[in-house]
Amino acid sequence: WEAGGKDHSWISLSGIVFSTTDASLLPLSNGWQHYSGTNGYWAPAEYSCADGLVVVSGLVKNGNWGDIGTLPSGCRPRHNLIFSQNNHANQARVDVYTDGRIHWEAGGKDHSWISLSGIVFSTTDASLLPLSNGWQHYSGTNGYWAPAEYASARGLTVVQGLIKNGNWGSNMGNLPQAPPDCALAPTHNLIYSVNNHAKSARVDVYTDGRIEWEAGGKDHSWISLSGIVF
Repeated sequence: WEAGGKDHSWISLSGIVFSTTDASLLPLSNGWQHYSGTNGYWAPAEYSCADGLVVVSGLVKNGNWGDIGTLPSGCRPRHNLIFSQNNHANQARVDVYTDGRIHWEAGGKDHSWISLSGIVFSTTDASLLPLSNGWQHYSGTNGYWAPAEYASARGLTVVQGLIKNGNWGSNMGNLPQAPPDCALAPTHNLIYSVNNHAKSARVDVYTDGRIEWEAGGKDHSWISLSGIVF
């Protein structure tokens, strides 16, 4: 633990995902530089792209807030996605577009750096997440922003996309527990930090497949479920 929230005597480690396989340096733009280079103390911005799963990790520094870098063809999402990323004690909204651009949009921009660790998404065919309590898929299956979907890639369950206009503090959707999708719900209840524009929100994922907003950001009538990976 380095900075930020330390209330309630607990912290959730869910959402820490990184690849141990060979990774490639992320091509940067807009003045951004890899933090400490390839042999430094902190990781440069890298991406791993294999078996339908893209994992981005590492830090960038000293750029102009906005576009950060670009993922290559074949390692891009099928719809635009929104992630909650670290900026020391703050969180920032970072968008990943279908053309590969990784773009800072809102939230923290202190200290001249941002971490891209935690950007994880599936490039394989995904299923729409069944929603409840008034929640709707953002822009449908062919919209600009991704609807809420789930997929299984490299042994991980990946949830991604946006939902809107539902009842906060209630069940938002359910991951399946039985064939044909197999058991995609976790074996224990988990807690995640996900994006709500300039704020982060606590979203819990239960063993019965329920995904539920618990606390934090609830502005703009929408929430991103990208970053839920287990």
